[in-house]
Amino acid sequence: MLAWFKRRREMVAAEADEFMEAYGNGAYWKAREVARDARLAGDNRIDRFYSAVAKEIAKRTDFEIGLDTATRYIEPKKNSDQQQAPYDPGPGIVHERPDGVTLH
Repeated sequence: MLAWFKRRREMVAAEADEFMEAYGNGAYWKAREVARDARLAGDNRIDRFYSAVAKEIAKRTDFEIGLDTATRYIEPKKNSDQQQAPYDPGPGIVHERPDGVTLH
């Protein structure tokens, strides 16, 4: 009966994964942008979906929705003495150019 709800949660989680991988620190703001564009175009279904994606990203990254940037940096996180840590994408692939090789 509630299989559609489980499927929607899976889709939101998968899209949140994609946004976090593609946009890093800007994933929340990009999801809000997509939701806003859909809302302005009159597509409420897409707006609700990407709003849920943005909320999922905020939950995963301990991003406090509605808090302005200056306050976010000044005040410590709730239940902690530390400030919000920047997003760490993890180790990346470093390509090194062989000696004597130029781009031109």
